[in-house]
Amino acid sequence: MITKSCEGIDLTETLVCDLIFETQLDESVWDRSIITNVDFYSSFFWHSSFFEADLKSVLFYDTDSTDNIFDKVKFNDVTFRGGSLDGSVFRESKLSNVHFGKNNLGGEVSLRNVDFTDATFENVSFRGALYDRSTKFPHSFRPESSSELILD
Repeated sequence: MITKSCEGIDLTETLVCDLIFETQLDESVWDRSIITNVDFYSSFFWHSSFFEADLKSVLFYDTDSTDNIFDKVKFNDVTFRGGSLDGSVFRESKLSNVHFGKNNLGGEVSLRNVDFTDATFENVSFRGALYDRSTKFPHSFRPESSSELILD
């Protein structure tokens, strides 16, 4: 488990696997990295970048991932429970088997002002996720027709 602050760390093009993070990761760079079997608990990711990263079997539990860049990321078997993704961008990302939902204490994951423009959804659930009118979804997805999403 990594608990020491890693603020500003640059892990560009790195293989990160089988780790647990519970730390400060603001302004970190994970561009083109492969992240597999990693858990992030109550971590802070403000203004971080995951451009073209590949995430598989990753858990974000109660993380504050505000204003992050997730453009062109491949998400496979990834879970966001509680926390915030407010202001983050997922443009042209591929989300497969991704779950946005509540943590064990009932705290919703916030998707306010998130940009999913041109993202691809395959088996994505939003059970208990909050969004607002500034959240941008792919053209083929209609949030108002989803009983899982909560308009805030």
